[in-house]
Amino acid sequence: MFIKCFALLIAVLTVCNAFNLPRVSIRSNKFIRSTEVDTTTPTDSTTTQTVQDLNLDQMFDVFEKADTTIPASSIPKGQPGSVFKPKDAFGSSGPFGFFDPAGFTIDINEDQFKLYQEAEIKHGRVSMIAFLGLVFGEAFPIFFNGEITGPAIYQFQQADAIYPNFWLLVTWAIAMIEGQTIITAWQPLEETLKEPLGVAKLSKTHIPGDLKFDPLNLKPKNEKDLKQLKLKEINNGRLAMIGVVGIVVQELVSGQVIF
Repeated sequence: MFIKCFALLIAVLTVCNAFNLPRVSIRSNKFIRSTEVDTTTPTDSTTTQTVQDLNLDQMFDVFEKADTTIPASSIPKGQPGSVFKPKDAFGSSGPFGFFDPAGFTIDINEDQFKLYQEAEIKHGRVSMIAFLGLVFGEAFPIFFNGEITGPAIYQFQQADAIYPNFWLLVTWAIAMIEGQTIITAWQPLEETLKEPLGVAKLSKTHIPGDLKFDPLNLKPKNEKDLKQLKLKEINNGRLAMIGVVGIVVQELVSGQVIF
């Protein structure tokens, strides 16, 4: 019994001592409050440095001055210390400018913003293709020997009924495009495993929306024209997403063709 009590007492003293932090006087030779030069002896060039302890308020003042010495705007983008601002990123245009009423870009880093931008560009491209498919599928029913008619939202089911393996062809095409994107645009697996949450991100060198696919050689050579073209693509993609949603809802409600 005595041994158990003695061991418990030692454990309690050890824990108390662990939380009893020693008092440390903060003293640094980098913060020189005053400098005194001994002028009594002309030949003696010794400089006496008097160092004074800094209290908490003085330390905060020093840190604030250090933070404002180099403005974040002067640090190159992507370098340590630079501040990412979604409002300054590419994609904002009139008439709304930077438009984020849902607050998706609040307190996010550049890696997460690139994921959002990649998703927006990709969905915009899909919607532009879908809009063309909706129009031509209803206005010009020439595919599959004219056997497919009616509202465009039901034409995929008709094609699959005529050719049972049609959905396999579509799935294969999507898988080829997405697989190539994963290989070229996303970070390697070993980098993903090092992430805190294990969630993959885009590669640091990848530009959102850049698939390295330009068979018609439409990409401008200078940066200014390229930004203008990319901005037009994003805006047309946004409009297409809204338009496709409206067409699908209207055809679901009415059951009639639009074009």
